[in-house]
Amino acid sequence: MTVLVPLKYRKRIPPIHYEDKHAALLFQALDAEFALHQSRIEDMRDQFFIHKATWGLDVWEKLFGLPIGVGTYEERRLKVFEKYYAKLPFTPSVLLALVNHVSQLKNAQVEEVFDQKIIRFIFQLEDAVDVTHLYKTFMKMRRVHVHGFSIATNADETIEIDERITCNLRRYHTVEEFQVGMTPLKYEDEVML
Repeated sequence: MTVLVPLKYRKRIPPIHYEDKHAALLFQALDAEFALHQSRIEDMRDQFFIHKATWGLDVWEKLFGLPIGVGTYEERRLKVFEKYYAKLPFTPSVLLALVNHVSQLKNAQVEEVFDQKIIRFIFQLEDAVDVTHLYKTFMKMRRVHVHGFSIATNADETIEIDERITCNLRRYHTVEEFQVGMTPLKYEDEVML
């Protein structure tokens, strides 16, 4: 039985080693090490992107001042994304990136309705949207002149929703703001969908 050196290494070695058993074993071991090294490089590269990070989420959470290591990877990523979008400027391109982040089909549209002072997010009818995450993130990043947002579809069909969804956003007084006789709750925002 002849043991052959893989073709990709034959260009770099003399022909006398093509059927050398020791060279073939050496290159098999090198292949395994290169594959392991490549997977480690890809894993490390993934930690720089929030949507792919696993063990690097601790760094992202520390960067944005979040509690470290609380929840599943997906919950932790959502919290980091909320803080990330809250720090970005309130521009149409950032809003478009936000709605495409919460959308599965990634082809949402954003338009500002000036007379009502709201932002309208337009999704396709077949799209699955994480409305709770959209609401929380939008309320953290919105500016004073914007009263809220509405969700629309770009289809002529109507959607009938049988369930009620309630989102609460509560803000409490900080220790420095708190005075005798005040309630701990600063304000509460509740939206029923």
